[in-house]
Amino acid sequence: MVQNGTLSTRQRAGIAALLSERTLTDAASKAGVNRHTLTRWLRDTHFRDAVRAAQDAALADAVRRFAGGMGNAQDALQAVMNDAQAPPGVRVRAAQVWLEQECKAREMHELTERIAALEQQSIGGIE
Repeated sequence: MVQNGTLSTRQRAGIAALLSERTLTDAASKAGVNRHTLTRWLRDTHFRDAVRAAQDAALADAVRRFAGGMGNAQDALQAVMNDAQAPPGVRVRAAQVWLEQECKAREMHELTERIAALEQQSIGGIE
């Protein structure tokens, strides 16, 4: 169990393994603990919170990395769409991906703005 809100070295290894392995058994093995130990840790609120925080940090890192590569991805799609030597099916597929991603990006942007406006209204109503 978590002692005084502090994770042991083995528990930190367990969290890292949970992020990288597909199964609890594999994660336990990688962390050097028994599967039952890892399962018991996961019943502990503080350990689960630490796992969730590590997952959130990993997801935020992945989002940053994807965002950083978006310009290159758009350039690659545009190059394929405009390449007269590329097979028509490949050019059409590149255009389709471009349009799908543009629509998703627009929807996400609009949702983000709407959520921010609702949060602002909610905060304004409290004050």
